Amino acid sequence: MLWHMDDQKISHVSKDIVSSEINYLSKKYGKEAPLTRGKVHRNLGMVLDYSIDVKVQIRMNDYIDGMLKTITENKSGESTTPAVNHLFTKKPRQYTAISIRIR
Repeated sequence: MLWHMDDQKISHVSKDIVSSEINYLSKKYGKEAPLTRGKVHRNLGMVLDYSIDVKVQIRMNDYIDGMLKTITENKSGESTTPAVNHLFTKKPRQYTAISIRIR
């Protein structure tokens, strides 16, 4: 069983074990989660495809296509890092005065 924030992935050879875990979690947390069963799943912008035994194919075509559609300016050129320039700019520290009364 894997968790990422509020997303879970449950895998097991036995479908009954998976169903049992889903029922347990639904009862414990009081709601049914959206559920997919089978060899292909969409999660966190990825398509996880388990169609081939002992392998997983991970695709992000739809996510990348959607991201590219949002880019409006020409992005030609080269960069030494994928990070944005302001990532390495130091901001001046801002302090907040805190008053504590001790008795």
